[in-house]
Amino acid sequence: MTPRTRAVLINTPHNPTGCVFSRRDLEQIAQIAHDNDLTLISDEVYSAFVYDGDHCSLGALGGPDAHRHIVVSSASKRFGVTGWRIGWAVAIPEISRRLRVVRQNLSACAPTPLQAAVATGLRAANSAYDARARDLYRSRRDRLYRGLVKAGFSPLLPRSGLFMLAAMDDRGTAGASACERITKSLGVTPLPLHSYCRVSAIADDYLRFAFCRPHAQFEEAVARIERAAAAVTHIPARV
Repeated sequence: MTPRTRAVLINTPHNPTGCVFSRRDLEQIAQIAHDNDLTLISDEVYSAFVYDGDHCSLGALGGPDAHRHIVVSSASKRFGVTGWRIGWAVAIPEISRRLRVVRQNLSACAPTPLQAAVATGLRAANSAYDARARDLYRSRRDRLYRGLVKAGFSPLLPRSGLFMLAAMDDRGTAGASACERITKSLGVTPLPLHSYCRVSAIADDYLRFAFCRPHAQFEEAVARIERAAAAVTHIPARV
C-alpha cells in the first residue's frame, strides 16, 4: 500500500489457487483496511463452489466499517453462463448509486432478457441446487487430480473453485510455450500463470487446468492426459 491507496480488492474463494479465506483472515484484512482508512472489496464469484470447509463472506463480517465493504459476484460461474457477463455488487445505498453511475457510462447495461433470466435463477436457486453443483465439481476435481498424478504432474488439490494448478517435472518451464506444446500434442489446453501471478518462482512452475467443461469433453481430456503419462510433463523446450 502507498499513500495513494484508497481501496483493497481481495478474492475469496481464490482463482486460480482455490484458497478460501477464513473468518479470521477476513477480520485481519478488515483491520488493515480500517487502520489505513480504506474501502474493502471482496470478489466472491466462486462462493458456491467450496468443497472443503465453508465460505465466509465479507458481507457477513459486520463491524464498524461494514458500510465500506463491497461484495461482488457473478452469474457466470454459479449458473455456468460465462458469455452473459452479468454480475452484481452488494453495498450500502450511497456506494451502490455511485457504482451504477460508473456501470452506466462503461457499458450501459446487459441485455434485458438475460438480466431477467439471472433474476429468475437467483430466486429459484437454493441449498439443494448448490449442493448438487458442489458434488458434481468435487467429483470432477478429484478425477482431474488423479489423472494429473498418473500423468506425472504434481497437482495442488484446491479447496474451492473450478481450476487446479499443477507443476511439471521440469520446474521453471511451465510458461505459454509449454501450454502450446501440450495443446498440440494432446489437444488439451492448460493456461500459464503469468497473468495471475507476478512471482516468477510460482508462475514458471505451474499450469492451470479447468474442470468445468461439459462432461464428455472433460472425461476425454483427462483420458488423453492419462494416456500420455509422463510424456506430458517432460516435453523438451524448443532450441
